[in-house]
Amino acid sequence: MILLVFSLGLAYLWIGLKLASALKKEDKPATTPPDGFSLIIPFRNEDKRLHLVLASLTEQKLPDCPVEVIFVDDGSTDQSVALITNTIIPGIPIRIIRSAGEGKPAALETGRQMARYSWLITTDADMRLPTGWLANLVSFTDDKTDLVCGVTLADRSGFAGSLQTLETTLLMAVAVGMHRHGHPLSATGNSMAFRASSIASAGGFESVEGSPREDHAIYQRLASLGFVIKYRLGPGSLAQTPAEPTLTTWLRQRRRWFGSPMGLTPFVLFSMSVFSLVWFLFVWGLLSGSGWMAMTAFLFKLTGDLLIVQAFGRQTGHRTPLPTLILFELIWVVPLFLLLVNRLINPVVVWKGRRYG
Repeated sequence: MILLVFSLGLAYLWIGLKLASALKKEDKPATTPPDGFSLIIPFRNEDKRLHLVLASLTEQKLPDCPVEVIFVDDGSTDQSVALITNTIIPGIPIRIIRSAGEGKPAALETGRQMARYSWLITTDADMRLPTGWLANLVSFTDDKTDLVCGVTLADRSGFAGSLQTLETTLLMAVAVGMHRHGHPLSATGNSMAFRASSIASAGGFESVEGSPREDHAIYQRLASLGFVIKYRLGPGSLAQTPAEPTLTTWLRQRRRWFGSPMGLTPFVLFSMSVFSLVWFLFVWGLLSGSGWMAMTAFLFKLTGDLLIVQAFGRQTGHRTPLPTLILFELIWVVPLFLLLVNRLINPVVVWKGRRYG
């Protein structure tokens, strides 16, 4: 048992070092901007949160090319349309159109077909976008790139928010590290820039209709077809999404996140297995009263995660204090266990009134 614990722990450290090293490999920015960008924002009954993205757009540093914003209404019954109609964004024309279908992929596809420019940027209606977000994504689009992925973290407001910020920091850092290590894993659609012709040749956004996570599915589709994908890190590029306010809503969203097939290359499968087994040894040690096992597994996990978040922080300017990480590692065992049980009991994903699975 001692040999097993230390073998898995050392494997965890090795993976952490590999991902930390990959995070340092920043892609090169483009030298010539394209003809323009169409920012597509699907929305459905978001009048309580739309002010976040509207305020962010009014403060954006604009790139040296035309930009338009297309809001796509996915069947709203609240005051979302009126709120957008009464908003003026300096230097950016706004259009509001009705989705031709039902669901987010259909809304994105409607926006794609109505877009005027050769590059499409997608985000969500409840996002906080730093002033340099748009210019950061735009600066990495060139004639050899098909998709630029940004990074989104949960808003750190409050205790629950700070824990979810660390959770999303680790998830995004692992995703970026895996991608740059040659193993496409996942991406978030609330911070993406697509070449319009590339997404069209891949079948459009509706090619992933039925997936609970259309962003992850379209990223995996483009990666599997050999399209060139970049991840953009850097100070001022981190978008924020509201943290889930309750454990129930957190469980619902995370079930949706993990309800989509992953890109399981041998290295990804090995890494996920090691991550899970070290976490299991930590929990088993706690429950069985084996202090040495729990402490050893915890220290290996903490060190590996610290390597990853520190490398991520050096690239983005988003720092994670060690005491905060320690607290997170101790507390996050409980919601992860509840998520696992919840997923096993009911595999069906329900999101915004729609069922998947």
